[in-house]
Amino acid sequence: MRAQPTFYSCVCGYNRLIASVSCSNPFHLSPIPQFSTPLCILIFMHTNNRWVSILINSIRTCARKMPSSETEKGGERRHRVDPREPTHVLKHGAPVECVCFFPSGNLLVSAGGNLVRVWDLRGDGGMGKLVETIQPHANTVMSVCVTSDGGCMVTGSLDSTVKVIDTQTFDIHTTYNMAAGVMRVCLSPDEMCIGIGMSGGQWVVRRRQDMDLEANQHLAPAAVRIPLPGTAKYFKRGRNEKAEEADHIVGRMVRPKLNRLETLMKEFKYQQAFDLALTQPPQISVSYLEELHRIGALEIAMRGRDEKSVLPILDFLVRTIGQNPTYTHVASAALKCLLDQNTWLAGTCDGDIIKRLRALSMKMVFELQNQDDLTETAGFVEMALSQGS
Repeated sequence: MRAQPTFYSCVCGYNRLIASVSCSNPFHLSPIPQFSTPLCILIFMHTNNRWVSILINSIRTCARKMPSSETEKGGERRHRVDPREPTHVLKHGAPVECVCFFPSGNLLVSAGGNLVRVWDLRGDGGMGKLVETIQPHANTVMSVCVTSDGGCMVTGSLDSTVKVIDTQTFDIHTTYNMAAGVMRVCLSPDEMCIGIGMSGGQWVVRRRQDMDLEANQHLAPAAVRIPLPGTAKYFKRGRNEKAEEADHIVGRMVRPKLNRLETLMKEFKYQQAFDLALTQPPQISVSYLEELHRIGALEIAMRGRDEKSVLPILDFLVRTIGQNPTYTHVASAALKCLLDQNTWLAGTCDGDIIKRLRALSMKMVFELQNQDDLTETAGFVEMALSQGS
């Protein structure tokens, strides 16, 4: 049939043509004579790192001499093709590594280089017509196969990927990344799995992801296209479902919005937060003052004050000390921190500041007198208890 060695071949679905590949770029389509018994067996041998196909007819040999080019049968004239001559010689444009027929037998896909081409064998007056050319891989495409319905084709390449391509749009549907270059791909009988042979001497079987999606489309609407666990869509699933009468509806949890004080504390703007807290009611102001003292940020809030910013703080301390006994210890700690961080207050001549400091001094003296009275009273109580026991 040809002078050059054949590296790969396959038979079309209706057993009329055999596609063969040699070391030259073109690949040939040759007719196979009709047999009354099962046609033939394809045996593949691996020789010198190349695939060689041998067509063996175990039942009957083909007569090499055709009686005539045309015959009469039932009043019809039928052209008889010489099986020794190819019916098509198509230019792929690169060394062809693999060819495969579509189930209909009218289309054929060839793979070689980084190209995958689809041919219409009946196009262009029966001479073969190029339908589509795609470049799905970055390296040489070594193998290709087509599903039984012709809807998808699977390609394997030396770029260590296997890709499932939609034959309607010729878009890549799924990509499988492998550990080594891919030499051969094939589909299981149910077409749910892909067998992959790699250049590293390994072979693996991968389940087709696109088949899982197609299988989900035949299920109930609630089970269609379940998102992958861990994704955002997985945690949002079911939000559009309507509740049944027996279901307990949980209200939507609304995250409380932070007020201005909480926002300033979260942004570590302690001075601004303390100044804003002074304008709040006493219980809120003291609570934020205690929080600043607890986290050690009270010194930062008092640091670098001037005459204008000190006055509101002194007014707050004058109001707080003596107003509630639970506020006194916090206010005294704030006053001590204010004097430590602003040493200029010791020699100030500002009348407003001196007036407020005197008011604080009088209140603290009054609080100390109360403490002395409480201490003396506590001593009398202890004495009474000891005499009674």
